[in-house]
Amino acid sequence: MKKLFVLTASMLALSAGGAYAQVQTSDILQNGMNNEANVDQTGGEEGLSDIDQNGDDNLAEVTQTEDPTIGSNAFGTAANSATISQVGNQSRARIEQNSTNPGGDTNVASIDQVSSYDPTDTDTDSTVPSGFANNGRIIQDGEDNQSSISQTDNSLNGVGLTGAAAYNSQEGSGHRSTITQYEVSGDTEFDPASRVDVFQSGMDNTSEVLQTRQANSTIVDQSGAGNDSYVSQHRSNNLALVTQTGQDGTSSVKQSQYDEATVNQGGFSNDSTIDQGGSRLVAFVDQIGSNNDSGIIQRGSDNEANVDQSGSDNTSRIDQRVGSFNMAEVLQTGVGNSSKIRQGNPGFAASDSLATVLQTTDNNVADIMQEGSDNTATINQTVTSGNVSNISQSGSGNSATTNQ
Repeated sequence: MKKLFVLTASMLALSAGGAYAQVQTSDILQNGMNNEANVDQTGGEEGLSDIDQNGDDNLAEVTQTEDPTIGSNAFGTAANSATISQVGNQSRARIEQNSTNPGGDTNVASIDQVSSYDPTDTDTDSTVPSGFANNGRIIQDGEDNQSSISQTDNSLNGVGLTGAAAYNSQEGSGHRSTITQYEVSGDTEFDPASRVDVFQSGMDNTSEVLQTRQANSTIVDQSGAGNDSYVSQHRSNNLALVTQTGQDGTSSVKQSQYDEATVNQGGFSNDSTIDQGGSRLVAFVDQIGSNNDSGIIQRGSDNEANVDQSGSDNTSRIDQRVGSFNMAEVLQTGVGNSSKIRQGNPGFAASDSLATVLQTTDNNVADIMQEGSDNTATINQTVTSGNVSNISQSGSGNSATTNQ
């Protein structure tokens, strides 16, 4: 069964200024079986659409609207443009773009879904099952928003990408979103699907998400202006949650496997970096205010780091490179506080250690370094400003506390 429904027009329209403007076009090519395409471009002012489908149960829908009462604005046309290309196995894609802006800005959306397996393998146990499906959706409302979703299965072992879902919603202007999901060749370890959800509102926000293998999940929610988020999930079973609600915030998350990262940032020019290169690592960052900076590096397994900063110009560094079951916590409020925690050196794996820094006044400096296992260090600087504290412990079973 093949379905093709296109409601579009290609014509010359006379604008209010007396200039002719070219409006909607559509180009569709379908090969294979059970392909469907539904393109509805209404409202006037250039909506370009191109759909290419080849193989198995593909469905593509494009809806683009533009206010016809605005016209070309002296050929400062607002043009929607959508491109969908799907090859193989139950892919589904949808693009919806709405804009009433006359300033010549564009909504641009591109979905590219590819699923492949070894066609020479006739073993019934290695044929592509019904669960092999990619699903991409893009919805954009506003002007000058651009979004790209790319889903590719590179496996040749007949197992393939068992499912990848990506959803991107952008409202406002000047947003950029890129989502890339692909399967590593020969990977058969994980079966569940990966998913990405990106929500952007306001203006000039940027999101980039990269997922490889399976069972990864990412949610990015950005509102405000000029926020930038980057998420990279390699291997499998990672979870990343990024929320930025202020202006000029920056977040970077890198994960390996079974890792969890949560970033919440509000205010102005806050910066968060999380680098998780182990297994079952947990990181949480909450920053409110302005010019706060948090950096977390975690290696090993089952380590956890929590950073909570409010105020301005606070800096936190947590470095848990080697070991397991370590906990690091930083709470800083005020102005100009600095904290550095490091548990374990390359030659000394730390385990079951706890480090805590609490600073609630201004311009305090704290430094904790622990090696070995079962160590506990606590720094409380909450009474006066300008305090400096340093704790360094080696061996096992040590405990130190500083109160100022």
